[in-house]
Amino acid sequence: LVGRPCPSARQESQQRQALSRFTGRVGPPRSDHYCNTGAKACATDITDLRYQAGYELLHVLGKGAKPADIPLPIPVLRAVRDAVDSRTTGPIHRTRSGRRMDRAGASRALTRVAHAAGITRPVSPHGLRRTFCTTGLVAGISIRDMQYAMRHADPRTTMRYDMAKATLDRHAAHAVAAYLAGMSTG
Repeated sequence: LVGRPCPSARQESQQRQALSRFTGRVGPPRSDHYCNTGAKACATDITDLRYQAGYELLHVLGKGAKPADIPLPIPVLRAVRDAVDSRTTGPIHRTRSGRRMDRAGASRALTRVAHAAGITRPVSPHGLRRTFCTTGLVAGISIRDMQYAMRHADPRTTMRYDMAKATLDRHAAHAVAAYLAGMSTG
């Protein structure tokens, strides 16, 4: 869901693909302490999309009604454009009947995409948000940059999202040893 979906997942509806790519690759804001990530993703409208300084952005209101402009990576932008089709107003994420998708609908849609991709474990919008953070940290993005991307006020919150923190491959001892040996650590 976060990486490249398998062919069966790609056949899912445009709305479900847009939702899964958006929540998995952009990490939509949590709107409150009840992990309402799915509802926040569903609250986005076509008019929240904008272009600025060479980037396609999605304007959102996060926790505490704090505004944020989120750059949309190309795969997310393609999925969002497919979901929007030629509409100029209304919600980005809709149900099959054309109404705005709600939090429960977002969870069901992600479950369908996950099952089509062969994932049997439970998947939720907030779980994809956590995966977004962990993937960024594993990829070497600094805690500061991930904190900003996650829109966390405190880096300790971002660190709690890191599901791979016990991975020995990322232990600082490796980088320090490489540095002391005169090797570049990237």
